[in-house]
Amino acid sequence: MEMAITEANQPLGFWVFVHDEESAVYASRLCGLPVFLTGLWALVLALLTMIGEQAPATMGAAESNRTLGFLLIGCAFVATGLLIRARFFSLVPIMATLFLLMCATAIVAASGLIISQAEATSDFDTLPLPAAVLAAPVSPALFCLMMISGLRGWYYLRKHGSKRA
Repeated sequence: MEMAITEANQPLGFWVFVHDEESAVYASRLCGLPVFLTGLWALVLALLTMIGEQAPATMGAAESNRTLGFLLIGCAFVATGLLIRARFFSLVPIMATLFLLMCATAIVAASGLIISQAEATSDFDTLPLPAAVLAAPVSPALFCLMMISGLRGWYYLRKHGSKRA
């Protein structure tokens, strides 16, 4: 059953106002989207690693371990994202904690890269930063909004004794 969006419970982009059970379920299900997308991205990285410069048969131990890690993480995240979307909300706090740590790390790493490139150049007006470096903190920030919204929904369901939490 999908949530009927009315003026009282209309979501504001990635931030959902949680005030009843329907909006809490909607917010908690939204939490599965970044998990699923990150799993898909890990599977794409595994595929790119496998069809990269070396054939899988001639890969060294480090490259094959990296590919195996991408495959395992990707499959686990895709499955977890689908489980959250299928209303297994007990996984929400675990994945939200993991994602908030991952997103904080990504934002700090991207800002550190921007600062180190800024310090390397003497003229700040002609700072040669690619758009990817400047946009790197955007998707983790959006994922953080979705995960916090999902945590709020999970907490509402748990606090009000719902069978779904």
